[in-house]
Amino acid sequence: IGFTEDKTLAWYARFDTHESPLDLSAPTLAPSTETARVEANHTCPQSGYWYTPAKQNSRALFKQGELMPDFPTSTYGATIWYWGANQE
Repeated sequence: IGFTEDKTLAWYARFDTHESPLDLSAPTLAPSTETARVEANHTCPQSGYWYTPAKQNSRALFKQGELMPDFPTSTYGATIWYWGANQE
């Protein structure tokens, strides 16, 4: 109900445009794919909350440039940090 063939084709066609419907001038909450994960003993690529499966309850706020900690005694394996979000 409410969708005609023309409206349906217009709906699908929006995916074919190269123009972004998003306001790209607004700050984004998600980092680029290059900063979404970082290994321990490397610097934090983006300020925000990060977590690692190598330690339970590890979610912590890091500032860009800080050294990401390692948990070498973890039974999980390598400590890899994942960007969570800029939420408290």
